Amino acid sequence: MPASLVQEIQNTLAIHCREIVYQAKAKGAKMDKQEMEIMFKAFHGTEAHASVLDSFIMGTGLYSEAFDKADIDVNRAGNQDRAADGCMLLLKDLLHCDPSSNFAVHDPGFSREAIAVVKGERIAGRNLNDKAMKVLANYKYALKFHKQFVDSRDNNPSGTKLADMLLFVRKKMFVEFRGCKNRPTGAPPKDKDGNEKEFTEEDMPCKWVFNGYMAFALFGPQPIAGETFSSLSEDGKNVATKSRAAAEKEEAALKARERAVGTGGYIPEQYRRCVSLDYKAQSAFMAQTEHNNSLQTYREELYRLALKEKDSLRQEFEMSQAMASLDKHAKWHHDIIRRMSELRRSIRKYQDKIIELEENKPEQTQAFHDQVGCFNKRRKKDIEFSTTPTRREEVSQMTENSTEFEGGSSTENEQYVQTDDE
Repeated sequence: MPASLVQEIQNTLAIHCREIVYQAKAKGAKMDKQEMEIMFKAFHGTEAHASVLDSFIMGTGLYSEAFDKADIDVNRAGNQDRAADGCMLLLKDLLHCDPSSNFAVHDPGFSREAIAVVKGERIAGRNLNDKAMKVLANYKYALKFHKQFVDSRDNNPSGTKLADMLLFVRKKMFVEFRGCKNRPTGAPPKDKDGNEKEFTEEDMPCKWVFNGYMAFALFGPQPIAGETFSSLSEDGKNVATKSRAAAEKEEAALKARERAVGTGGYIPEQYRRCVSLDYKAQSAFMAQTEHNNSLQTYREELYRLALKEKDSLRQEFEMSQAMASLDKHAKWHHDIIRRMSELRRSIRKYQDKIIELEENKPEQTQAFHDQVGCFNKRRKKDIEFSTTPTRREEVSQMTENSTEFEGGSSTENEQYVQTDDE
């Protein structure tokens, strides 16, 4: 997905977060201290705060009209994440202005991580606020051109559609902004002859949009979402309102969730939003149990290879070595040497896998420890999920000499093993 479209989604969600800040301010929040924190929580979400990004990705709430539902394409990237929904969420053409492409949620680049993370870090509240301010500044110009489009009765001219209005505004904004995403403040660009470059509506690329266009289309004077924000409404129309009783009830529920979360309300990324601590503990226990079962399975397989398979091959090797002088048994002898090489590689593979499992615990367990702390005085990286040290030493001793077999010429063995490895 184009980076410009990801940025436009971030701009749209930023103005939504800004609206949540205005609501918090009406409830008495101290903006000088809490404004950026509220925007950060509203965007990324916590156990006590719903995430506007999650709402957008799932196509719910205010963003239910931003997508069209379609059947899942065969072998399309991200289908494993769409299986639960049974359909694809396609971003409407009016919002991305690229008629030759379609963008579905869970496509590469169209995921929660791709939108929430920039250069390896989650978008900060201050950056979200800067994006929201740019959207508000550009929205004023777009609103001016919208007024030019409508007639004196503040209704659409007869025979026009929403797409016509959006195209009209985009063309006017292209000329006003001289082809830039935001209103330019410097000297106007010049052509190759040194004259001031002229921008006309016909020069506008079909994919060009200004910063805040998606917010204008979704929550503007003719909102696709069906309602708008108080910060974007000129006359207060299409703005959702709440009664005092509903606002107080919502505030009480928010404080209850914050108390249940604890100080800070920290949520590791491995968990979905708005789940209880008990559910996280159950998830961590299930993940740890599955991890231990996998580790035990690998150890049992390593035990089988290191003892039973090795003994069986050794016996065949001794028998074939005794009859190696006979031509009809030479092929059998060489086949045993090849199987020995394969056995050595299998043993090494299982040993590496066991080491990997012992050194890395499941993400759910790690996340649970990050939130509530470890139940051991040792450092997290020193915590092992193995069985007793005696058992570990036993397996290590069993496989210590698993690559060595009695009998046969070492030169002959190396010859066939090297050829098989190649």
